[in-house]
Formats: sequence, C-alpha cells, structure tokens
Amino acid sequence: CFIHPSSSWRLVFVVGYLSCVYMMMISMASSPSLSSSSMSSSRPASASSSRPSITRRIYRGGSFSSCFFRFRSRFFKHIYSPSSTRSSLVQTGLVGCPSALSSPTLSSVPESFQTVARTLSEIPTNDVKARVAVMMQFATKLDEFDQPGDRVPQNRVMGCAADTWLDVARGDDGCVVVRGTSASTLTRGAIGALAAACEAMTPNDVLALEDGDVAALALSATNEQPAMGGALRRRDNATTYALWSAVRARARRLLATSADDAGTSTSTSTSTSTSSSADAFPSLVIAANGNVSPNGAFAEQQARYLSPSDDEARRLAERLERLKVGVVAHFYMDPEVQGLLIRASRFYPHIFISDSLVMAGRAVEMARAGGCRSVFVLGVDFMSENVAAMLKENDMGDVRVYRMDEAPIGCTLADAANSDEYHQYLSSPASRRAEEPAVHIVYINTSLRAKAQSDQLVPTITCTSSNVVRTVLQAFLQLPDNAHVYYGPDAYMGANVRELLTSLAELGDDAVAEIHEGHTASSVAACLPRFHYFQEGKCVIHEMFGSDVADVVAAEYADAYVTAHLEVPGEMFRLALLKSRTGFGAVGSTQTILDFINGKVDAAVAAMQEEKDGGGTLTAERIRVILGTEV
Repeated sequence: CFIHPSSSWRLVFVVGYLSCVYMMMISMASSPSLSSSSMSSSRPASASSSRPSITRRIYRGGSFSSCFFRFRSRFFKHIYSPSSTRSSLVQTGLVGCPSALSSPTLSSVPESFQTVARTLSEIPTNDVKARVAVMMQFATKLDEFDQPGDRVPQNRVMGCAADTWLDVARGDDGCVVVRGTSASTLTRGAIGALAAACEAMTPNDVLALEDGDVAALALSATNEQPAMGGALRRRDNATTYALWSAVRARARRLLATSADDAGTSTSTSTSTSTSSSADAFPSLVIAANGNVSPNGAFAEQQARYLSPSDDEARRLAERLERLKVGVVAHFYMDPEVQGLLIRASRFYPHIFISDSLVMAGRAVEMARAGGCRSVFVLGVDFMSENVAAMLKENDMGDVRVYRMDEAPIGCTLADAANSDEYHQYLSSPASRRAEEPAVHIVYINTSLRAKAQSDQLVPTITCTSSNVVRTVLQAFLQLPDNAHVYYGPDAYMGANVRELLTSLAELGDDAVAEIHEGHTASSVAACLPRFHYFQEGKCVIHEMFGSDVADVVAAEYADAYVTAHLEVPGEMFRLALLKSRTGFGAVGSTQTILDFINGKVDAAVAAMQEEKDGGGTLTAERIRVILGTEV
C-alpha cells in the first residue's frame, strides 16, 4: 500500500488499520475467554487437592498481546477454516472442530473441558507456531512422571511416535487425575491439555465423552485436512487418538477396581461387565524369543499345538520330500495342523500357508520349480478346485491334487452361491442387460460350478478380499455410465465394501487416489447407487463378530489395535475402519491383517533399538491386537 502511487490507497490502509485497532479494543473489553469465571477450574470447592488448575496456571493474568492474539484468531479462522471442506471430517472425529462449541455434545461436558477446547480451537488452523507455543505451555505445567511404578509397560501408550507413558488415578474428590510424560514436547503438551480438560471429571464423565468431543480439543500441532491413507496416519492425528484411547482405557479400569473394592465382583452379571480387559477374550502373549503364554482355556488349547517337536516336524518333512509332495494350507486351519506345518517348513520348502488365491499360485510354483508331483490342499473344497484349475491352466494337469477328506468339506458362504436365491439375484440384471449393462463380481471363496453358472447369466469377474475394492472400482471405470455392478455372495463383505466406498467419497480425491488412481471422490459417489450386493450369504464363523463382540472391544480394549476381515458384520468392521484412519487398526484380507501386525511389531522393535543405541533405558513394549477374524 505504501509504495502505491495513489494516495487513496494510503488512506484505505490507514482507515483499515484503525478499524482493526478499534475491533481489537472491543475484543479486549467484551471477550469472556480470559475472564476469571471462564478460566477458573470447575473442580468442586471441596476437593482436597490444593494445586491450582493447570488452565489457570497457564493463562492467569491475560495481557494485551493475548487479547490481540484472540482477535487475530477470530479474524483468520473464518478465512482459513471453511466449514464446507471440513464438516465430514469433524463428524468422524478426525480433526478439530472450527469452533470448540460447534460440537452438539460439548454443552453437556464439564467447564474444564470446554475451557481447554475453547482455548485451543480459537487458534487459526494455519498458525502452527501459535499452536505449538500453547502446547509447549501445557507441557511445562505437567507434574513430573518419574516415580517408581510410573514408567512401566502397563503405562506405555501405543501408537505414539515418541516414547510416551500415561496414567490415570482418582483424586480424593473422585475426579480423575491424568499424569504422564513423553520424549516429545508436543506429545507432553497434548497430555497436559487432556489433564487440564479432565480436571473436574469423574471416570464416568470421561467414558461419556464421544470422539467428536475430543476432536473439539484440536490437540494436533497442525490441522491439515486429512485423507485416507495419507494425513490420517500423520503423527499428530495418531498421537491424539492414542492418548485419548489410553485415558479411556485407564478410566474404565478405575471403575472396575472400584466395583471390586465394593464387593460387587461376587455378582455374576456385575463381574462380567467390570472384568478386566485381560479376561474379556482369550489371548496369546508371544514373547520375543518365540515363547507363547496363553490366557484362557481356549487359548491354552490352541497354544498346546504351536510348539511341536523338531523330530516330529523333521519326520513329516522327510516323508513329503521323498514322495515329492507339496502342501498348501489356508490360514484358518486348526492349530494342531498349522503348528506342525510351520515347524516342518524349516526343513522342507514346499509347505505354504496363505489366503485361498495364493494357495493356488504357490501350488503352481511347487510343481514347476520344486518338482512336486502331488499337492495336498488343506482347506475347503473350493480351495482344492482352485488349485486344480490353476495347475491345469498352466499345463500341469498331470499333477495330482488331494483333499483332506473323502466327505465334502463345505462352507456356508460358498453354498450360498449355489442356492436358488442367488440365481434369482442374478436373474434380474440378466433380464435387463440390453438396456442396462451389468457385471457380476463373485468372491473367490465359491465353487467353480457357481462361477460358471453365474457367468451364463451375467458376465462374471472373480475377486479376493485383498482386491475386491479395486475390482469394483475398475469395473465401474471400464463400464458405461449407466452400468451396474452386482457383488456376491458374501452379504457382510458387500455391505463393508459399500461402507468403504462411501467413506472414500467423503474423504476426497487424495483418499480415492490412494486406492484407485482412475477415480475421484465424485466418480466414486456416482457409483454407489449402481453397486448392489447379495444379502443372504454369510460365513457362520465370521457372523459371530457382531454387535456384542464389537461393544466389548470398544469398551475393554480402547487402547488396543483392532483388525477386521471384510467378511465380519458391520459393527466390528466399522470399529476397525475408524481405528484404521488413525493407524490404530486395519481392515481387509487375512494377509492385510498379518502385514499390519508385523509392521507394528517391527516399528516397536526399531523404536526400542533406537532407544538402546541412544543410551536410554530399554523399555519393553507389549502390543495388544484384537483379531477380528477366524482363529
């Protein structure tokens, strides 16, 4: 403005500057955000703790600069935080709300929580320096966390990039006291913000909060708009989710401890609802040296078969090699079979355990490169059919394929594709093919007969749980704009694919590009009305992962990684999908789940090694994972 040749521009600037100063002075006089009433702790006056509120310690005595900062925050947030581009993300609890009080539930939470939310949300989303400065202030107000019993494995917070510990205790007034520390100052600041927000809250108050309430705290150092597979796995979002999950899990344990102290554990119904998370499901604890410690009767039964003797495994391997036999087995085989095969594979290379499609491909490799003249298939009948078909397709029809039993080895899901109901499901699009193009995508876990009969009605493509989403999107990309896609026979997988597509459409183009580069968010949204799935086919085993199981996982395992196969019911799938957006879960095929777990283990080992190399104290970290699939 000052170098413009026109003097009128100088006048415009001066008037604008004076207007800003005037508005700033009004902000100083009228803003309640630094008044004593709003900044005072809402902890009851009878509380025995004499320490001042963390919020009061940070903000006591507002200054001219802080008032100007608030004015600047209010001015810029309307420029840089358009609600139209963030509303869907706010609803999912993945980023902070543009305004702390925009969450419909915040009005019902304690004042301490609202105060911290209000303070953090008024910082412009693009002002990283200001947000970092406030988080560092919160970090300096945390009490020390170096007493005996503080930095122990049970207080370790999973999911944080830096070493982080957190504990939640109950104060004399019954309210929670959040303590913790981290090697990262910003993470310490996030812990401090949570501690200030929860000052006047009981464990029940903490558990009553929803993810949207916590999103309103805007704990991230930055609030960039995330996308599936991209910023949703950024360190700041994952850390916020990890810390909040840890606070919730520890608050629930406080309630369980109180119930036990009151003698309610003698009641069957009460003990069920307040049991510790370790007892909710059977579990296997796998140590670094390979030792397995089972918890629960079912886990003990499984663990017995996981460590067969080397002599037994070597005898099996030698016999298979002598007979030139390869073995392919599915992940879902019984542990007494898998345990022996895994050990025998150390002595003989032609033993492989995998998903169904990979089984067939590996059988071809065994016959071609390994010289195997026979293949034993340890799985249900359609897996044996796939292996035989792939061998014949590769001109190896002379290789014999053996099943495990003379009797049929069936599957309720595969049987659904042979039913009259499935034939009727495909007959409708078949009758309209002239005016309405259609394609049928069938799950590989079906018989060759079902695939062939389906192809007679509607052009049919086979998919797996690993590639079903890409297959659906590719079909829509290559078909006319009025074409329809019919998926089957798995009803749960069909519903979960629809939910994934809906989520992609809401998260934007970058998220879609991570899954399929040929689509945009709008093109995926346009596909949804033309995507159909059969609603009668179900796997009786995966059907067990319904709402009851999902409720227990959400309540008792808030700080655990959660995985879900695409064949599980929607309640379990949605829980794992939500966690996957912050790096705390995975959805997909069995191989996808295994890769996710291996990645978390590798990351934890690398972090421990880095800590050791840096001269720090080596602290073991136990990774807790919920397997939302068959054992």
